[in-house]
Amino acid sequence: MVENKFCIELIDYPGEWLLDLSLLDMSFEEWSEKTLTWLTQIDDPLVHHYLQTINDVKTIEDKELWIKVHEEYKALLYHLKKNHYSQLTPGRFIMPSDLASDPILHFAPIKENNEKLHKFFKSNYTNYVKKVVKEIHLEYFKGFDRQVVLVDVVEALQNGYACYKDMKLGLQSMFYLYDHKNKNPISQWFSPSIKKVLFIATKADEVSSSQHANFSLLLDDMIEGLKKDMDIKHIKTDTQLVAALKTTKTIKKEHGGQMLSFIEGILEKDGKLHHVYPGEIPSQFPSKDTWENQEESFKFLPPKKSYRDNEPLEHINMDKAIHKLIGDLL
Repeated sequence: MVENKFCIELIDYPGEWLLDLSLLDMSFEEWSEKTLTWLTQIDDPLVHHYLQTINDVKTIEDKELWIKVHEEYKALLYHLKKNHYSQLTPGRFIMPSDLASDPILHFAPIKENNEKLHKFFKSNYTNYVKKVVKEIHLEYFKGFDRQVVLVDVVEALQNGYACYKDMKLGLQSMFYLYDHKNKNPISQWFSPSIKKVLFIATKADEVSSSQHANFSLLLDDMIEGLKKDMDIKHIKTDTQLVAALKTTKTIKKEHGGQMLSFIEGILEKDGKLHHVYPGEIPSQFPSKDTWENQEESFKFLPPKKSYRDNEPLEHINMDKAIHKLIGDLL
């Protein structure tokens, strides 16, 4: 009997940085136009203020004020992230790591109404794409043949159509890297190395087990919808819902004269055991006009349980996710 031996290297790559790979195919002008077009679709006071700021920079010659434009955009990205938006580039503005004080990050999307400012920001953007995205970020993917992408379907349901649409656009930007219709050099270099992508819907323990089938259908619907218009047949894709640590259990409870599925768990806010009705999950995402935001989200603590040595933590479908990812190697 022949034994299969292989080495698994797990690398936690920030999703915020993953979106930056799309910058390799965009000039500063193209990125600015795309980002500003996206911002004009968001009804938010801080967005409105930033758009007004870049209208007013045409007469500003002070470099310190230029940097303040960058700082305002960076603060805006943090704000949008807290409000569940996904298309946030550059990712290093949110997760700078070792570049926190590096002037290479001093740029922001602007209009071409100040020649000196435009030249300054364009130079920094170009250096960022070349020295950070291409030479550092892309290096992570050399030799990768499998990838896991986490998708927060629960967040999309809870925060409305705008959140859902933006999440889809973020995933679309990622799919763009694999698309054979896109003949730019980055696609030619990058796409052949990735052979399998597993999309995982997280927080399965925040949904009652009776709703898991519909929960899976939502993820499938989102991913299959994005694949329709792209040539990524060379990459095998799959989906799975999981909870790496199961913090709740499903119970049946009478409510309003009906027996409904509740989840039982220890809430983070008070450390006490609660029964929470998470609602029903639709089998497909609703339209913009029929979308109803879900109830507030609840954060649960791990169950108070003592584990024996080598006893696995309670989870939902982690074994299935691993099998889908590397089962063909076993």
